Amino acid sequence: MAKLTKSNLILHKFSEGFTLIELLVVLLIVGILSAIALPIYLEQIQKAKLVEPKVFTASCLRVQQANYEGYGTLAGEENSQLEETLFSQTNKYTVNASLYKSQNPEEFIQAVVCCVAASNQKGNPSYAQALVYTNTNEVVSTTCEKVASIKP
Repeated sequence: MAKLTKSNLILHKFSEGFTLIELLVVLLIVGILSAIALPIYLEQIQKAKLVEPKVFTASCLRVQQANYEGYGTLAGEENSQLEETLFSQTNKYTVNASLYKSQNPEEFIQAVVCCVAASNQKGNPSYAQALVYTNTNEVVSTTCEKVASIKP
């Protein structure tokens, strides 16, 4: 039988491996950390899904605002180029723009440009945003549903 010296005892101690209790403690810690992290991760995914259509409508509104202020109409070719470059890669959303122009100069709301990012996939939210031009030369950004609530 070999003599047990101090260096042999240290080597012998490290070659034994982990105990069952040590492994269970590690599994418990990993389980607690994953139970905390998973809901936070899923919440961030949902927030990202809500932001995506807002980004598309904001891009659409920038193009439409520039065209409306320059020419008084909606963008034609520019809008289709915008859709082609931004939306053909994902095919998640279809973006459309509409324009309401008042014929009465006395009305408070003179024009409304509304861009809608409609979801093509189940589970993705749709979003609509509008720019409201008033007779006081004010431009208000709001959702399309809240346009009627803008009062002088």
